[in-house]
Amino acid sequence: MRYKLKNSFITGAIILAPLAVTIFVLKLVFTWALGIINPIVINLGLARYTANIELVAQLLTGLTIITLVTFIGLLAASTFGRRILGGGGRAINLIPLVRTIYFSVRHLANSMVEKSRYQRVVLVEYPREGIESIGFVTGDSPEELGEKINIFIPQSPNPTAGHLIIAEEDNVEDVDISVKEGLKLVMTTGIREDKELPLEIQEDQN
Repeated sequence: MRYKLKNSFITGAIILAPLAVTIFVLKLVFTWALGIINPIVINLGLARYTANIELVAQLLTGLTIITLVTFIGLLAASTFGRRILGGGGRAINLIPLVRTIYFSVRHLANSMVEKSRYQRVVLVEYPREGIESIGFVTGDSPEELGEKINIFIPQSPNPTAGHLIIAEEDNVEDVDISVKEGLKLVMTTGIREDKELPLEIQEDQN
């Protein structure tokens, strides 16, 4: 009975943990959004235009911000918009500390929304002989370096950080999985899901 209760508790925790994390993340996002919206509503006195109903003023402010962000996205797709944003980017590039933070965040955001530019998944001996690491081929190296390929070795569980190495094609081994599966392998630190018993605790075979 004690063994069954223990397994039942662990199974319940496995079921509830993702829900708890989801609620926690949503709470953080909601708090962050209110931290932006509330100062605007209070400083501009927007509640007086909504019969002093603060919730309505907050919703309208949120919709306005979403509309503004969408407009900026549409503007960026036009030639005129690219010129404006390009000028702003060059201006930011003149400020040392600001440019480091801005372009780092921008690069991360672009990598999250753009289609993966990795070509394929490979195994390469790294960081020393006898140890293989999973890597992603990003393209061919410059001609000055010879006929070699660029390979990005990601850190686990954060695939946005890692090391770029240059290797010959003969020194890498192709892995028959997609780039998406390779990234999932890195982010889960190699933990494989049990598809047969996803919510059950397997009994000790011993």
